[in-house]
Amino acid sequence: MTTFDVHAPGYDAVAASPLGVSYRDRVRALVVRALDVRAADERVLAQPGSSERALDLGCGTGLDALWLANRGFEVRGFDASAEMVDHTRRRITHAGERASIDQRDLNEDEPLGDPSSIDLVLANFGVVNCITDLEAFGSRLADVTRRGAVAVIVSMPRRCPTEWAQAVATATPALARRRRDGVAAGGYEGLPLRYRDARAIAEALSDHFDLIGCEALGTVAPTFEQRRLVDTRPRLLAALDRADRFVSPVASRLGVGDHHAVALRRRDR
Repeated sequence: MTTFDVHAPGYDAVAASPLGVSYRDRVRALVVRALDVRAADERVLAQPGSSERALDLGCGTGLDALWLANRGFEVRGFDASAEMVDHTRRRITHAGERASIDQRDLNEDEPLGDPSSIDLVLANFGVVNCITDLEAFGSRLADVTRRGAVAVIVSMPRRCPTEWAQAVATATPALARRRRDGVAAGGYEGLPLRYRDARAIAEALSDHFDLIGCEALGTVAPTFEQRRLVDTRPRLLAALDRADRFVSPVASRLGVGDHHAVALRRRDR
């Protein structure tokens, strides 16, 4: 049983928290904006007689897979956790949607789909932090994406001011240095991670993808692990969310935040 298998039963509770909903909505808004950029490019032509295809990497319990399916995408999803895969399959089936969901460690050197078949890639909330060779991963994405395809990747950067503040407030020095040391916490102890900010993601995939947008999440607002600070304080969450959005452009350039959402576009072959 993997670390993520253990967390599968409680995953939706985190995602459904007010903070979780806020952050996921911001990522989805970035996806929509990136798709609008793609749609405005006259060189990108729809494939006659076929729906657009999306790849959901680290699909978790299927929240994004279902959202993509509801938007008309033909979805293929992967997750390293068998429990997460089971949750996703049940969610998709219960909603009357169809998707191909399989268990896969994304570090494995296997094709992620048919060549030049994918219009959108979504790798949400830290799955790329578990990937060892990000450049090789970018090449595998390039193999399966069409010209002009969009990839939105959400990664945890190394520097997180809200964690530093918590470390000071709770006199927990280890919390301030955990991302520097590449270790996980919050019930994921022992999981090796590679913390990467927006710039690192864009540079690693630059052979095939161009950066078209990015957003920093959790520079002022709490991290997921601090969500109880705002769970029952909607006005506080709204105020922090506004401030977080305001500083997002600068924070993403400085490489700070709880997560960075990076929108990329497949370069012409």
